[in-house]
Amino acid sequence: MLYEITGLQQSHRSENKRWFSCRDMDLFIWFRCNLPVKFQLAYNKRQNEKMISWDINHGFHFYRVDTGEDSPGHYK
Repeated sequence: MLYEITGLQQSHRSENKRWFSCRDMDLFIWFRCNLPVKFQLAYNKRQNEKMISWDINHGFHFYRVDTGEDSPGHYK
């Protein structure tokens, strides 16, 4: 079950960001005038993390997250 993380510092005055999290997922949603304009869902956080991103202007994109853990001794 996702729980909301409260007390986020808002970086854009025109958009309000909300963050929901659980052990294996993070969901970020940006709102403008109480309407969603963007979201990012990171899932499978503990192994082979991936992300689905959507915004009102560009649609959907899919990503694989590179944690840098496969290269010990190097910067992430």
